[in-house]
Amino acid sequence: MSHRHKFPATLRLKSKKQIASLFTNKTSVFNHPLLLKYNIEPTEGLPQVAFSVSKKLFKSAVIRNHIKRKMLESYRLEWRDHLIDIGPQKLVVMWIYIGKTDLDYCEIRSGMVKAMKELNRRVLDFEPKKL
Repeated sequence: MSHRHKFPATLRLKSKKQIASLFTNKTSVFNHPLLLKYNIEPTEGLPQVAFSVSKKLFKSAVIRNHIKRKMLESYRLEWRDHLIDIGPQKLVVMWIYIGKTDLDYCEIRSGMVKAMKELNRRVLDFEPKKL
């Protein structure tokens, strides 16, 4: 099974409103060195994602951008294999790097895969609120 590993702009989380709602809800998954904040929205679509690295921990923008590139690359290669389809709902995700040092790509990727598996388990247990 060969599919292209692309990351189109439609998969990027850009809405300030959606990003703010990620931090008001208390739904998160932790797997060192990553913290994953997520929401399940009632609209249909592919998962949208954003990446963040603390300016407090990493003063240099070059290092922060390097870590974000490693996170993006890990996500780009793994999301089709590890995130489940949740039907008529959309997953909105924020990956936050909380490690104290700049870890190598393999460690970030393994942490991301484990976090995605935990996210799948939680999403399968999720029942939407009835209005």
